[in-house]
Amino acid sequence: KTEEINEYVKKAFGFDSLEMLKQAASINFISIKIASAVVEILGNIIAGSVRVAASNQVDTTAANSALRDLGLPFALGVIMGEAGIKIFDGASITANNGDIYLDAQSDIKVNTTALSGRLPFTLAVSVVDNKAYVDVQGEIAATGNILINANGAVQLRSSSGGHVGKQEVGQSGG
Repeated sequence: KTEEINEYVKKAFGFDSLEMLKQAASINFISIKIASAVVEILGNIIAGSVRVAASNQVDTTAANSALRDLGLPFALGVIMGEAGIKIFDGASITANNGDIYLDAQSDIKVNTTALSGRLPFTLAVSVVDNKAYVDVQGEIAATGNILINANGAVQLRSSSGGHVGKQEVGQSGG
């Protein structure tokens, strides 16, 4: 029965087996992610203490493993991350009994892997645009401390491995 299914899959889709078709259905040789966490303050905030935080985390993988036996030699990971706090001109934050803490964090991890099953080359490309910021154009005032922090981190891994071709050694006679 399995042989009949594999024969049908080969005729209909060009894959040698149902398992190869299942692997191709989970294609992830291109991964594009956009992450954004932005807090915009347009008016006035008055409180005892004020804490404003914007945070994002992206963890993604792009790999050609499902299609490498078909000759697809590349993988691409593109990630755009942004975490920010904007206090616009005319806006204000007042902490009348404590601290103001403004914190923006953007953490990105990307792993891009390309292996070749048929071709003598591979290409793994990772592109990251990551921003973390606190932009104060308005007024901030506190009876305590004013702490402003922005931190962006990127962990990037791109790797590729080529095909090792077979070498035939022969003799010629005469």
